Amino acid sequence: MRTTIDIDAVVLEQLRRRAKREGKTLGQLVSELLARTLAEDEQVVAADIAWPSTTLGLRVDIEDKHALYAALDVDA
Repeated sequence: MRTTIDIDAVVLEQLRRRAKREGKTLGQLVSELLARTLAEDEQVVAADIAWPSTTLGLRVDIEDKHALYAALDVDA
């Protein structure tokens, strides 16, 4: 697809040299560089999440069958 954009003269010269060095057309190089830059912008960075936690302590002695059943609401 053809389009017209204004590119700084210094940047354009760098693009031309790079395109020649890599054996690509100027359009191919610009498309690849823009696609790479746009893909980087779309990458989602996961936010650091601080999960709150606390020690709950023991609720029931699991060796005490009656206390365990009572905690589980199970008929003994």
